[in-house]
Amino acid sequence: MRNYLFCIAFVAFIAVLPAQESAVLTLKKAQEQVRNNAPILLKKAYLDSISIANQSILAKEKLPKLSLEALGQYQTENISIGGNGLPIDVSLPLESYRAYLQATIPIYDGGIKNANKNIDFAVTERNQAQNEVQLQNLKIQVNQLFFLILATRNQLEVLQPNINTLESTIAFMEARYRNGALLESELLQIQIKKESLLAQQEQGNGTIAGAMEALNVLMGSSYTANTALLVNQDLSSLEVTNTIDRPEIQMYKAQQNVFAAQMDGVSNENNPKLSLFGQGGVGYPNPLNFPDVSTALYGIVGVQLQWPILQWGIQERKKEKLRLETEQANIDIAQFELGVRAQLKNYEALQKSLQIEIEKYARIINMQEKVVQQTQSQLKNGVITSNDYLQQVNLAINYQKERALLETKVLRTKIDMLTILGKI
Repeated sequence: MRNYLFCIAFVAFIAVLPAQESAVLTLKKAQEQVRNNAPILLKKAYLDSISIANQSILAKEKLPKLSLEALGQYQTENISIGGNGLPIDVSLPLESYRAYLQATIPIYDGGIKNANKNIDFAVTERNQAQNEVQLQNLKIQVNQLFFLILATRNQLEVLQPNINTLESTIAFMEARYRNGALLESELLQIQIKKESLLAQQEQGNGTIAGAMEALNVLMGSSYTANTALLVNQDLSSLEVTNTIDRPEIQMYKAQQNVFAAQMDGVSNENNPKLSLFGQGGVGYPNPLNFPDVSTALYGIVGVQLQWPILQWGIQERKKEKLRLETEQANIDIAQFELGVRAQLKNYEALQKSLQIEIEKYARIINMQEKVVQQTQSQLKNGVITSNDYLQQVNLAINYQKERALLETKVLRTKIDMLTILGKI
């Protein structure tokens, strides 16, 4: 019997383990789950597949090409030679046709295909970088929801001790009211204040539940509103540096790589191109033998050279356009970094002011707690009214809530600084 109970207890313990593990959610884990659940992450595989398909197409363009072609025409007049007793009498028909196989074998394309291959690689990297920018925006959403829950919970932690204090005060005042030593209105004011704090608790719990549901949608998970939220030590202890590693910068640089690859392609446009060609088929009249006006088989093989000589400066204009676009990307990077550094300066100043405010409120709360204790004693002794007491209670609650909010803001500010730097 004892062994049986032990087995039941062991199985129950194992069953509880996953629930215990899932009862804690860290900011880092939330960001990872949101990233892994983001539909846009699926685009990476598609972009890779598209690039592979493009490379396959470019590789096949180097292979010989074979096509079946036909041409038929009718003209109002044609060549006529001889006649009138001359030894030659050739009169070509007004209609003609040809059906033939055309084969082309590229030998040298001037580097165009290799340039197109590099352009495709660069475009794929640029598109992947654009995906990372969108995933970065999801981190910002996670931070907002995560710290909304933390801030609301800190506010609720402030309310509960004050509710407990009011309950003890109400119990004492109810006894006085039953003994006829207190007006009902004095008791009701304290009870109303307690109900007001309970309503604030409900509102806060609703805010937490809504934010957690939003997180669950982004993460594809099912955490409850009671899940403990932690900001990882490895995040909060990270040092804020001036190094910016945002995906937006990588995206701009990837776009510059596209421009560089396109520049190589433009440089190769005017290179000579060499290919072999062959044509064989049937034609009427004979396409190769001028006097033969019968249907005949024929064949042609040869070498073709293409070398653009005069392009009216189009190539240089294309290069200049790409150079300007590259410089524009440099400006975009500089502008983005400037905006990030401006945000950092603002956050640094905010952190300093928050620390000063927290210290100030710590002193105020310490003094206000003494005031509340004294007014509570005065209320019980009938020296002051409930209204006088509640004024001091309200001040204490407001000071405590403000300090709790400031403490959350300090951590949120550091996480935001690390986020805009691309450290997390």
